[in-house]
Amino acid sequence: MKKLVFTSLIATLSLTMMAGGAYASESNFETAPKTKQISSQAYWSYNWQVSVGWEEDLYRYSNGGVSFAVMGGDGAVFVSRDGHAKAVSTGSTLIYSRDVSGDVRAIFRIQVV
Repeated sequence: MKKLVFTSLIATLSLTMMAGGAYASESNFETAPKTKQISSQAYWSYNWQVSVGWEEDLYRYSNGGVSFAVMGGDGAVFVSRDGHAKAVSTGSTLIYSRDVSGDVRAIFRIQVV
């Protein structure tokens, strides 16, 4: 049952990302999150390559995160506190989402070309 739910989640994420205007080829866009660990907290990690002008609601991929912030990079992607992201220039940006307890739930590494 878990495998079916996870497969459905991956398929939904893939279709959502293609509909959202993001690149969908395997070489530059990860549609499935990788689970990683910070201390005892697991979080999802995404690595995306997008074009200037790309916009996405990161809340859909946040794994329970409710607030978003830029963690680092050169300001290529703007993100609002509620997760709306927009690529404004070439470069890279690292964004994280936190849940209501303050735990990191997802990290987005976004390269804008």
